[in-house]
Amino acid sequence: MFGIVRPCRHRLSASLQASWMAHLCGLCLALRDGHGQLARVATNYDGLIISALVEAQSGSGGAGARRSAGPCPLRGMRSAEVAVGEGARLAAAVSLVLASAKVRDHVADRDGVLARRPVAAVARGVAARWDRGGAVRGAEVGFDTAVLVDAVERQLRVESMAGVSLLEVTEPTETATAAAFAHTAVLAGRPGNRAPLAEAGRLFGRLAHVLDAVEDLAEDASAGAWNPLTATGTGLEEARRLCDDAVRGVRLALADVEFTRGGLVHVLLVHELPRSVDRAFGTTGHACTTGRAAPAAATPTPPPPTQNPFGPGGPGPLPPEPPRRGRRRGPLAGCAVWAGMFCTCQLCCRSSLEDPWTGEPREGWCRKPERCEDCCDCCDGCSDGCNCCGDGGCCDGCDCGCDCGC
Repeated sequence: MFGIVRPCRHRLSASLQASWMAHLCGLCLALRDGHGQLARVATNYDGLIISALVEAQSGSGGAGARRSAGPCPLRGMRSAEVAVGEGARLAAAVSLVLASAKVRDHVADRDGVLARRPVAAVARGVAARWDRGGAVRGAEVGFDTAVLVDAVERQLRVESMAGVSLLEVTEPTETATAAAFAHTAVLAGRPGNRAPLAEAGRLFGRLAHVLDAVEDLAEDASAGAWNPLTATGTGLEEARRLCDDAVRGVRLALADVEFTRGGLVHVLLVHELPRSVDRAFGTTGHACTTGRAAPAAATPTPPPPTQNPFGPGGPGPLPPEPPRRGRRRGPLAGCAVWAGMFCTCQLCCRSSLEDPWTGEPREGWCRKPERCEDCCDCCDGCSDGCNCCGDGGCCDGCDCGCDCGC
């Protein structure tokens, strides 16, 4: 799963959690239904924003916008209501074409097993099928994916040129995301929203490209791979400035968009984007304000001396008891992803859900207590779980620390 917008479940109200999951699962199932099981690997966190934008403008939150889906291992074998319709199909088309470009990029860089010719040939075939499938699915909703394919081709040409600036490198990505964002206004019947959504999409594409370069900088340097920051001579300070400017630009552009139910989009594109920047640059945003900080690690105490139950002249002390099965440890220990794919930040695992292995409540159980404050700020903006803002709408007199200007 890739993408820069990965909200922690504790920053979403119950209804927004359900809506976010509905769009994520709707994108996954749209890929499966149209292009087979393998296409589900193209599911990404950013793609669901396309589906959410269509719904936010059309206000189609009734039964016609959802359908019941059967149990899925990624949902803890639970059924769910998932998003359907033109928004999910557009998100699937865009995700499929961009995923095919990502596969080609890995093939060109000879990453991992793709360095082997037979595997690379299979990967190129999959990418070609995804391009054709994305074009068909895009045509169903009136979106010409040629703009995405052209952006990918121009991206390769720009990267092969010398003396280009970072914004010239990010331009193809900006154009592709601008087209996808703007088409959501067409599907929702809001032509007046096309211009501001195109601007928001352009800046979102810039942000995604730069953050991806920042996160891969060390790995690319060690592998000798091409990286936009290194190739253009852009330092981290300048990259951070561009990202902060893009975040502000997205916020201002969305202020000119007419939404019917824009709560989820507001959270994802106004409140979560700054956290994405902080995460990529290794900086910390807000601290938890609800007093639910991770418990300090207890100081280990030595076990009491084993006593001889048979007295001083007995046969000796009893052997120590074998360790009892405790809470599960490892990569999925306590993480809400295991029980519902909500805590996608991978940093905090506080959850009121039961542990799937032991049935014990998991409140306050953290995989990485020292980093919980990086993601669990609980209420520093509208619809971050605070009561004053309800389920995504901003209100007068909001005192939750919201700095979005709403």
